[in-house]
Formats: sequence, structure tokens, C-alpha cells
Amino acid sequence: GDIVAAVFYAILIALIVIGNSLVIGSFKINRRLRTTTNYFIMSLAIADMSIGTISIPLWVYFSMLPSLRLSKMIEYKFWLTFDIIVGVSSILNLTLISMERCYALLRPIQHRNIRKRVVVALILLAWCLAILAGCLQFIMKGRVMQKRYPVILATAFFLVPVIIIFGTYAVIFRIATKHARGRGVRSFRKDLRIATTVAVVIGLFTFAWAPFFALNFFYSICGDLDPTFKLCGSVPDVFRAIIKWMQYGNSACNPIVYGFRNRDFRLAFKRII
Repeated sequence: GDIVAAVFYAILIALIVIGNSLVIGSFKINRRLRTTTNYFIMSLAIADMSIGTISIPLWVYFSMLPSLRLSKMIEYKFWLTFDIIVGVSSILNLTLISMERCYALLRPIQHRNIRKRVVVALILLAWCLAILAGCLQFIMKGRVMQKRYPVILATAFFLVPVIIIFGTYAVIFRIATKHARGRGVRSFRKDLRIATTVAVVIGLFTFAWAPFFALNFFYSICGDLDPTFKLCGSVPDVFRAIIKWMQYGNSACNPIVYGFRNRDFRLAFKRII
């Protein structure tokens, strides 16, 4: 069982590292890929790469240790914090991508004039908020506040961004269906194709991360109703492991989606390989 699990871990890490290395490498060598959207995709790839190179190996290591030892280990606290930071960074970058795509369709002229420093500032803001999300558990004092941390995390950094993302894409596809026939412009079709690609990425992200936040929310609420955690503790280890796999597996999916749906990325991948 452990050998099979180790093989799957190795495959997942390899897929994440190879896929996101191709995205980062393509962005670096191909100037055509340095568009506003792709700066956010680059930031997302960095977060995904961090998951593959740091989060998953540490998760594998800690999953082999007795649970009683973990709470006292500084390395374990570092992993928990880092895991939250890169996860929140992913969803915030996806939120920025959806807003940028919507702006490109609503205000194409103004969108073309967006300065690089504005994009970089937004990316830095996303990472700063992600760091705040990860460190919030150390800022919040008291047992009650500590128990509320998963609820705050799930609401502020998952539920709210997902609502924004789905709302933005509802606007995008409404515009697309209304004006696609009348505006037979190549650039509009390209924007729409990119928007569809990102919508697929967001759908995968939501599917992958929703169970993780739901489980943490469940544990927080369950702790109030069942302080001994007799019922909460009944959640099978296999179920928790599957949720973690879904979360991490998303980092391997994003580069695959870009490679299949984005011609420029596909050509850049071939050049690197």
C-alpha cells in the first residue's frame, strides 16, 4: 500500500513540476505570451510549482508521522501556513484572471492600455493577501477565534472569490452570446476562447478545492457541537486523503488546460521539449 501511494505521489509531483515548468519557461522565452492574462497565469504557475516542490513532499512526510507529534513540530506549522498561502494565492490569481477577461471584453481599448506595473501590483496584492490568510491563525488570539479561523478562511478566501468568479463569467458569457454574431472580430473570438479556457480552469479549481474547505468548515462547526470530536473523528483517513489529492491534483491540471487550448503556449511547449 505504501509503495503504491509513493508511486502516485511521485507521478503527481512530476506532472506538477514538468507542466508548470513548461508554462514558466514558455512565458520567459516567448514574448508573444507576455500578455496581461498570462502574467496572472504565470503567477498561478508559480503557486502550483510551489505546491509540487514543497507542499506535497512535506505532506507525504508528515502523513507518515504519528498525529500526536505533529502539533508540536515547527516544520508542521510551517507546512500548514505555506499550504494555505499557495492555495489562497491560486484562487486570488484566478479571481484576477476572471476580472481581467471580463474587462477585456467590456472595455477592449482601455484594456490594451493597461500598464505592466498595474498588473504586477495586482499580483503582489494577491500574494500579500495570501500571506495574510496564512498568518492570520497566529494573529488571532483565544481558543474561540482559533476555532473560527477555518470559517473565516473558507468565507473570505474561497466563497467570496468563487462568487466573484462565477458572477464575472456569467457577465462574460452573456456578452458573448449577445454580441458574438454581430461582432465577427478575430480579437473578440480570441478573448472568448481564452475566457472559456480560464472558465474550465476555474471549474476544475472549484471542484478540487470545495471539498477541502467544506471539510475544514465541518470540523470547525463540529467542534462546537461535539467537543470530544467522537463524531468528527469518524471521518475516514481515506476520505481525507482523497480530498487532499483533489486539492493538489488541481496544480497538475492547469498547465494541461493551457497547453491544449492555447495555441501560443502549445507552440512554446514544443520549442522547449
